[in-house]
Amino acid sequence: MAASRLNGGLRIVGLLWAFRVSAESQEKHEMTEAAETAGAVCLDGTPPVYYLRRGSGSGVNKWYLHHQGGGWCESFDDCVARSKTDLGSSSKYPATASMEDGYFSTDAAVNPMMYNWNHVLLMYCDGASFSGNNATVTVHNGTKLHFRGQRIREAIEQDLLQNQGLANASDLIVSGCSAGGLATYLHTDQWCESLHASRPLAKCVGMPDSGFFLDYQDPEVRCSPDSSAPGLLTETINGDYHCGLWWTFHIQNASSGINQRCLARHTNEEWRCMFAEYAAEFIHSPVFALQSMYDSWQTAHVQGTGGASKTKVLGKNITERLLKSLLAKNPRSGAFLDSCWHHCGSWNSIRIDGDLVSTALHPTSDLPATSEEMVPWPREGWEQAIVEPEQRKPIKPSMPVAKLLYMAELGFALLPILPSPGDSLRVFYERGDLPVQIYHGSIGRLLWKVDVEKLDYHHYLPIFFDGLREKEDPFRFMAVTGAYDMLEKGGDRILPVVPQLVIPLKSALNTRDPQIMCTTMKLMQKLVLSGDMIGEALVPYYRQLLPVFCLFKGKNIPTKDMGDYMDYSQRKNLNLGDLISETLQILEEHGGEDAFINIKYMVPTYESAVLCGA
Repeated sequence: MAASRLNGGLRIVGLLWAFRVSAESQEKHEMTEAAETAGAVCLDGTPPVYYLRRGSGSGVNKWYLHHQGGGWCESFDDCVARSKTDLGSSSKYPATASMEDGYFSTDAAVNPMMYNWNHVLLMYCDGASFSGNNATVTVHNGTKLHFRGQRIREAIEQDLLQNQGLANASDLIVSGCSAGGLATYLHTDQWCESLHASRPLAKCVGMPDSGFFLDYQDPEVRCSPDSSAPGLLTETINGDYHCGLWWTFHIQNASSGINQRCLARHTNEEWRCMFAEYAAEFIHSPVFALQSMYDSWQTAHVQGTGGASKTKVLGKNITERLLKSLLAKNPRSGAFLDSCWHHCGSWNSIRIDGDLVSTALHPTSDLPATSEEMVPWPREGWEQAIVEPEQRKPIKPSMPVAKLLYMAELGFALLPILPSPGDSLRVFYERGDLPVQIYHGSIGRLLWKVDVEKLDYHHYLPIFFDGLREKEDPFRFMAVTGAYDMLEKGGDRILPVVPQLVIPLKSALNTRDPQIMCTTMKLMQKLVLSGDMIGEALVPYYRQLLPVFCLFKGKNIPTKDMGDYMDYSQRKNLNLGDLISETLQILEEHGGEDAFINIKYMVPTYESAVLCGA
């Protein structure tokens, strides 16, 4: 029988998902007996550790289990460096780790389903997503390395089942972010099968966060470059993810620690089963994946060279492969798939179709607390047509009980995917990447090389909006006219792109240049009037867009000389303050019932034109 010992410690550093240390009462379980009898040890040979916060009330027999993330060690030098940090050694783990945020929150408003559950944090110290099982102790440059992640996971699992009450669980969510998200894809079935051995009718589901890493090697990056170079230790080199994880799989002898059904399918290519996109196909348990199409870690470590155009391909591939390998194979699974640029930690900061992550997950909370009958999880109330992000049309509506949520409507702290700072409209135009040319006649015109209706709005519309800060022609003319033309002909293709326009609009307004502000506000008006629901989609972003309105609302700066190359009939002899009032009025009129109170909060001097006219 595995036993755990409560002990003290010092501090945690190097967490991918940050947990604040406090005096809150948690239990630290140091697996000293398992280290001695089963060889379950961290890279440096220290015992593994997990933290447990007990559930209460209706959550006393419900469990949330989280694999900590933090990358992988992908060379011997890398592993040695890692063994001297908290991602390879437990020697400095603190006595308590307060799990306060997101999935760990004890606030019912933040975490309505799991706020009073048992919460378990598995500390990550093996460098291979809890998968390695190499009995040989490797010595590199005088440092001993132990590759025993499988033994760590199994020892903690045994202790939780036999000594801590997990065997009585009615509900179990297996989770983790980043490398811990990959661990969730690799090990959810193992956790669920062990629980079902004692509780056959218990509900068990995986919830990987940002763990769907693609198998990709940039052809321009040498396979497994020298990771001992300064600054590269404990970092996956951009474009070398395939070779790095391939090395980890083989050196750590991970084959026995991952999905055996996957291994049987990929004979002689067992390494594939270390990658989420292959392993997901063989998961039998329901999975609710949290994933960004434009995962910020993958744009910096997986996609390699290529910039924004390569990022677009990355997003397309993540979406298609998640559909193909997980949702198409596992009809009880679903995904919260957003288009914001982030990695982990998006709990309740992104809203899709009205749902936050916590409320998208919450419908399962009305399942029976006891396990007297088998109920699918996710439950039948989760049906929704799967939609392709750029077209918003059903492509697989018959898939049962799968919910693919695709477009972020909120996300104040999370940036939508945009061209990188060096790829401004000016640079795009100068290198011939824009489908336009300028006609230099008596009246300048913008000529399109393709039909505007056929453009990729997710790609081009943010580029033209990003050019609103330009003051020199022809770039200013191109930005404003290009954006105006796309809004004029975009129809229902505009609404899904709204989150990607917020940062360019905010940046233009924050220049506080009256000419740029005037142009930007007129384009905001055109944006709102370009389609249904666009005004309402902007309401959550007032906090970013309206502060500068408050500063200039009373300014009598003439605008009559600020030509904006848009419809000349729209030019009015207004001062800047009047133009701000006009823009706020359009926002209110088209922003729905919440518009006025949110405008009033940001611009206290604003008086409702709608309510006054009622």
